[in-house]
Amino acid sequence: GETARNLRYEPLPRKLELAFLTRQPPEHWLGMVPQPKILNQPVRDISYLDARRFAEWAGKHIPTEVEWEYAGRGPEGLAFPWGNDFPSSKAEQMLRGNWKSYFIDDRYMPRTVAVDDIIGGLSWCGCLHMVGNVAEWTSSDFAKYPGSTASGSYDSSIGRVKVIRGGHAATQASLALRLSARNFVGTGPQASPHPIN
Repeated sequence: GETARNLRYEPLPRKLELAFLTRQPPEHWLGMVPQPKILNQPVRDISYLDARRFAEWAGKHIPTEVEWEYAGRGPEGLAFPWGNDFPSSKAEQMLRGNWKSYFIDDRYMPRTVAVDDIIGGLSWCGCLHMVGNVAEWTSSDFAKYPGSTASGSYDSSIGRVKVIRGGHAATQASLALRLSARNFVGTGPQASPHPIN
């Protein structure tokens, strides 16, 4: 009513400081900052550009698809960070990685584990969480490998998208957890962003 109408036309105070946010926080944050209980959790649901900006801020880079795969598979070309065999029992699968919604939160949603949690063990060069927990961006465009003789073609009409590796906490198929598995996000307007160079 009248109060809302009065507030609409009331002049702003002279010393008012306005803050504008150009980015939205990830969906799993309940506000503009993460809750204290998730400070040691990986940030998920972020765009490639946000990941790249963070890497640049930290003095790092997003690995290429080749760098990511080599960090997990090593010189032996393993299928998984721990070897070539996939565990058959649920108990052993839970020790190998955070996937298949084995870990859930109070809303029965897949839950990530802390970034320094050793679930899954270390890859040959010391990387954690190469399979499960959160899927990871690479800086490589999704396309056929150079020299590939694979049939079919990548639909370039959806634009350039980045390769994603490693599966996530809700991944159900063990095939998607192989270190050689590739994925990408979205099509059309929902596609991961075009690189800006």
